[in-house]
Amino acid sequence: MSKITRVKLNSTQLQLIVGTLLGDGCLLISRNLRSARLQIRHSTKHQEYVMWKYQILKNLVKTKARIDKHNNSFYFRTRYKYCLKQLYELFYPLGKKLIPNDIGDYLISPLALATWLMDDGNGYKNYSGFRISTYGFNLSDNQRLQQCLDRNFDLKTSLCTDKKGHQILILSQSSNRLKNIIQPYITSCMKYKFRHLTP
Repeated sequence: MSKITRVKLNSTQLQLIVGTLLGDGCLLISRNLRSARLQIRHSTKHQEYVMWKYQILKNLVKTKARIDKHNNSFYFRTRYKYCLKQLYELFYPLGKKLIPNDIGDYLISPLALATWLMDDGNGYKNYSGFRISTYGFNLSDNQRLQQCLDRNFDLKTSLCTDKKGHQILILSQSSNRLKNIIQPYITSCMKYKFRHLTP
């Protein structure tokens, strides 16, 4: 983590943001290109989840989380911060979100993993494996994420390819380990995604 020692975030905030950026969160660069802010937006049925993120990041936020009636979502944005610009440069080097070559140096905690999976993961009805919707990333990005899951969390995966692109499947042999890693962080409204993992 020494590569981002100038980021004025505590470790919990940093790991939450890393997990969010792998999932549904996005960073928006300022007009003067000197800072960035984080936007978090989920369905109103996941309001509890948004508030969980808000409580961790609230010292970075000026306006409280609120409902967007136009698309039935609940959201908040942080203030523009230089520390978030550093993360923007890491995840958006060409202006589009991608997976850093050294993602294994950043996706390192159960909190980051749980946040990513609550954002973009889902279980199966008749299979104890767990899929992560990584369609937004190319093949190389997905392979880097696979290597990180194996090396940092000892989770065995495979890559599924269809007409939409690629997504990662955490194999059933790792489902019990996955549940033990992330269970302390799963909010009540997101438990439905994980109900078919091995008890």
